[in-house]
Amino acid sequence: MRATLLIKFVWKIEICEDFKTIHQACSDELAKEALETFCEKWTKSYKKIMQGLLENP
Repeated sequence: MRATLLIKFVWKIEICEDFKTIHQACSDELAKEALETFCEKWTKSYKKIMQGLLENP
């Protein structure tokens, strides 16, 4: 995940764990919900990265 290069080291583990829920989702619908939850949580700190994820899922 290239986006992790722009993330502070302290949050990398937490962000990667949260991102796993998107990739491990059983269906597209659950993956979209997980993506929305992920972006809601991290948009304040990483607005441009989250915009990119939402525009190019």
